[in-house]
Amino acid sequence: MKNEKDLLASKILNIRYFEESLDKLFENRKIFGTYHRCIGQEATAVSFCHFLDRNKDFVVSNHRNHGHYLSLTEDYRGLMNEIMGNENGVSQGLGGSQVLLSKNFFSNGIIGSTIAIASGISFGMKIKKKGGICVCFIGDGAMGQGIVYESLNMTSLYNLPILFVLEQNNISQSTSVNEITSGSFQKRFESFGIKTKKIKSTNVYELSKKSIPIIKEVRKKSKPLCVVVEADRLCAHSKGDDFRKKINFSNDPINHLKKNNKNFDILNTKSKEMINLLINGLIK
Repeated sequence: MKNEKDLLASKILNIRYFEESLDKLFENRKIFGTYHRCIGQEATAVSFCHFLDRNKDFVVSNHRNHGHYLSLTEDYRGLMNEIMGNENGVSQGLGGSQVLLSKNFFSNGIIGSTIAIASGISFGMKIKKKGGICVCFIGDGAMGQGIVYESLNMTSLYNLPILFVLEQNNISQSTSVNEITSGSFQKRFESFGIKTKKIKSTNVYELSKKSIPIIKEVRKKSKPLCVVVEADRLCAHSKGDDFRKKINFSNDPINHLKKNNKNFDILNTKSKEMINLLINGLIK
């Protein structure tokens, strides 16, 4: 049986190879439409989804949702079927890559909209008093939407059990965040009385040590909390829409696995085989 350290590593590797497989499938006309990979940001997804209670917690995500969904559910077949448009996909093949709906997961591609949806879900959790929390993933590109600030006001006013995870990859589609954003993301949340922490790491082991007590705090206090996690996106926004002159691959989450997990080579081989078997079984 895998230990926790290996489980976290396997999830990151599985997600990485799943994401890397999509471009080839698109080129071979096995999948259609757009998709947004999370390459480089897998550690954030795993660290803040792996330790949730699947029976009572809920995750709301955005267009860059694959890592969040897979980390929570490990439903690789269901997600790939959905992206392929098959009726046995997560959303019966009707939602595609962005619109996913399962027992305790929801995502869509309307920037900023999901924070209001997550706030409503967390309000319901507060009323039911079953100890559940909602984790809402948002990108820095959503921080220009008015609905975000209306929702932050409500979650703080009603002390809702919601954890905002702001994935700051510093590039909104193809524009540097420095060119379009003034001020501090952290202070924006704090201005609504929401406790906020800033973390810059792509090391799943470091992030997990911090995510566990954060999740426990939201659950215990039933109050909103925000974590701003800075991690580079190591791929294009969608397919080829990336005009950055240089991408810093030194912060690749996989590099930390190589350094910190002695079973990396074994786990890496198994992940490649698992994703290959999945794809080969679906495209016959």
